[in-house]
Amino acid sequence: MKRASWKLLALTLVVCLALTVPVQAFAAEKSLYVSLGDSIAAGFSADPGRNYFDLYASHLGTGYDSVNLGWPGKTSSQMLAELRDPNSPAAQALALPQVRVVTLSIGPNNLLGPILATVYAQCGIDPTNKPPQQAQAELVAFINANPQAWQAVVAATIASAQPGGPLYAALQNGARQFVTDFPQIMRAINSLAPRARVYVLTTYNPLRGDPSVGSALDNLVLPMNAAVRLAPLKYRNVRVIPNYLLFALHKGALSFDLTKVPADMASVDPHPTTYGHYLIYRDIVLKDLMFPR
Repeated sequence: MKRASWKLLALTLVVCLALTVPVQAFAAEKSLYVSLGDSIAAGFSADPGRNYFDLYASHLGTGYDSVNLGWPGKTSSQMLAELRDPNSPAAQALALPQVRVVTLSIGPNNLLGPILATVYAQCGIDPTNKPPQQAQAELVAFINANPQAWQAVVAATIASAQPGGPLYAALQNGARQFVTDFPQIMRAINSLAPRARVYVLTTYNPLRGDPSVGSALDNLVLPMNAAVRLAPLKYRNVRVIPNYLLFALHKGALSFDLTKVPADMASVDPHPTTYGHYLIYRDIVLKDLMFPR
């Protein structure tokens, strides 16, 4: 089995096990760290044991238990629905009295979801019920086998993202939905875990360097991040991890580049690299210093 396949299998098993751990399994005498959100929270695409959740859990030490409830593809509306469901793993974990740290990555799928759905549809790829890496592998195969057709897909996607296009409408709706959902997400987290330090990651723009669509996506990302940055003004226990800025300053944080032909798994992967996860972890640790002890 190839290394990438082992990596996917290990990550899938870790996430599935985390989602099936009963809340009673956590020791009452220990503090608890809960990771919430999307595939970034779940650890895609860092090397095993080197995503920000694992790094920070190790940093917290033996006085903490930790659980990662991140799941690929999760949108802000799905996160909010989960927090409102008292029977969900997230709500049950946060309701435990020993919760002291929460990290949250949510928002990117409100934008990347419609973009990737548009691209996959034009390439004849059905990502339904597939791990993200499998759909990405099929996209790599399409790009490398059909470089001219791929250029047509890119052009059609850009056209669809212009005002009046279906992708434009979907992206606008996704950004607006996040701005509506996010204050309610924060209210739910703080209601369930009022004694926790909460670290919220901002949404980054994986296409920031692309002059054709990067600035248009920025116009959606920035209002979403403005909503995130309001949270510490209302909740003294909240700190913002500025992924947008961190990844803009450090090129090695992302490997996503849809203009690369021949493509590879790194160039079609919108998730942070191992270095990107390290940057997130490092900023969480720095923000820890801002809390009184």
